Amino acid sequence: MLDKSLFVSDEIHEREIKLADGKKHKFYFKELPAGEFRRYAFANESDDEQVRIDSMSRLVAESVVTPDGKKP
Repeated sequence: MLDKSLFVSDEIHEREIKLADGKKHKFYFKELPAGEFRRYAFANESDDEQVRIDSMSRLVAESVVTPDGKKP
């Protein structure tokens, strides 16, 4: 059997993030499956400049969750 560490876990990761205004906030993130990274890669290669610009922020937004793992 393959080691579980090779796969996406259900663990929620808490991180303190310092925002542009200097304030620190707690954010919670889930690990994303490979399909989300494929979606990012395709968007990042789009002919549409705005799609490319938005691709990274969409990837990060997809990973943000509440402390109990639900979408905010």
